[in-house]
Amino acid sequence: MIPSSGAEYSYFMVAFGPFPAYMFSWVSTIIIKPSQLAIICLSFAEYVVEAFAYECSPSNTLLKIVGMTTVAVVTLVNCLSVRLATTVQNVFCFCKLLAIFIIIAGGIYQMIIGERTEFLKDESTEIPSVGRLATAFYSGLWAYDGWNNLNYVTEEIINPKRNLPLSIIIAIPMVTVCYLLVNISYLAVMSPSEMVISDAVAVVSNLNLFYFIYKGGLLCKFKTE
Repeated sequence: MIPSSGAEYSYFMVAFGPFPAYMFSWVSTIIIKPSQLAIICLSFAEYVVEAFAYECSPSNTLLKIVGMTTVAVVTLVNCLSVRLATTVQNVFCFCKLLAIFIIIAGGIYQMIIGERTEFLKDESTEIPSVGRLATAFYSGLWAYDGWNNLNYVTEEIINPKRNLPLSIIIAIPMVTVCYLLVNISYLAVMSPSEMVISDAVAVVSNLNLFYFIYKGGLLCKFKTE
């Protein structure tokens, strides 16, 4: 309904006028977007380093170096070519979906063989506090952030009246299903305490899964012998 590019900026401009839109633009440029990029790159660094340092905690200095390198590489790719940036984005999107499929398949395997599924049972009698509920909702909003990425370039999209709603209709349910199945898979191979203390849940989850499969294979071998 609002054909201008700019996402929230355009929506604030129409709904509340130029001053709130102007303030949002500067806050987004100075604080929100750099903070998001820093969080994403640090999370990426934790997963990369955790895969090679499972038995010991990686140093904060190493995480910062990997995170800054990631920021530099992403910036360089986007400066070099839009086509290159699109290709890199598509490749990493495919890799993410493949990793999600592996995690979900591993969780389904664990539930089928019936190992460690007791973690899926919620036996807690604790009543969640308002603060924890607020944190849970905020984490959900963070997980689904990205609905507005195409809205920043609405005027450059081919047939935006069709393609913009279609992309959101496809993406949001897909993300919802992926997040639900991935979290169920985590709980099928990890205890809640393991999830809380881990900075890279997917890495620990896959290591636990491979251990269970390896252990199950050895047990079957011993039984047949």
